[in-house]
Amino acid sequence: MPGSAANSFRPAQPRALPPIHSASLLQGPAGVTLNLQGDGGGMTQVPLTLAALREIAALAGSALSGGAEALHPGPADAAGMPEAR
Repeated sequence: MPGSAANSFRPAQPRALPPIHSASLLQGPAGVTLNLQGDGGGMTQVPLTLAALREIAALAGSALSGGAEALHPGPADAAGMPEAR
């Protein structure tokens, strides 16, 4: 249906973020928030939905199971030894 609210949804356009100094996940009464702190001290808070958390968990699980190549091997990986879990 042209002009309906269902057809007017457009996802946000990607944008470049300044360099990130640190990141943390915080859980509060409203849910889980990703906090990003920039080099200049600026803070960005991004609320995460349950669907986003599931996607992050799936990507992390895929990386741990060998579905994705590790970017930086840990000391145990470099020595050819499995890491303790």
